[in-house]
Amino acid sequence: MEGYILAIIKSTREDLIVRILSKHKMLTLYRFYGARHSILYVGRKIDFEVESNSLHMLKLRNIMHLNHNFELDLEKMYVWQRYLGLLNRHLEDISECSSFYYDLLEFGAKALLKQEAKSLILQMHAKLLNYEGRDFNASECVLCEEPLGEVVALTQGFNLACTKCLPKSFSLQKKHFFKYLQSGSCLHLDEHEINGLYKTLLFGI
Repeated sequence: MEGYILAIIKSTREDLIVRILSKHKMLTLYRFYGARHSILYVGRKIDFEVESNSLHMLKLRNIMHLNHNFELDLEKMYVWQRYLGLLNRHLEDISECSSFYYDLLEFGAKALLKQEAKSLILQMHAKLLNYEGRDFNASECVLCEEPLGEVVALTQGFNLACTKCLPKSFSLQKKHFFKYLQSGSCLHLDEHEINGLYKTLLFGI
């Protein structure tokens, strides 16, 4: 079985709980004390086996690292790991899932070597928002319900607010935001807008 490591949680002693996204499942697996942990890092793709024991949590066995070239770039790896951490929280309460999420990571992992990391993560996130059918209100502030102007502030989850309610939050042209969502591209955004969208994304999917 193949999957991406979304989270690693230290348990008793040096035992680990590992959260892995496979093609159709979110797996929570136990890695016992004394096993070789050196290839277990958030963001890595691995080949692995699951050992079933009716008395205990499923165990993670026979791990092999499936390397991506971008992992040698520490800055790209850091951005990648942060998004996978967000995805872990987003999928926290499910065990069965659509192949969309795994395929999204496959797309990102193949593209990340040649693309700028933050722009690619935003591109991936636009795909996720469109897949999940998120409905963003383009007319009213999510906080005060007053009409939105041409410039909007972003809150967690990319909800839109007016700049009066959130004067210190990141803001951008509303048309730029919706063009990003509809096109799934950051080509029309400047560096300030890309950084602002990325920092807002880090508050949560």
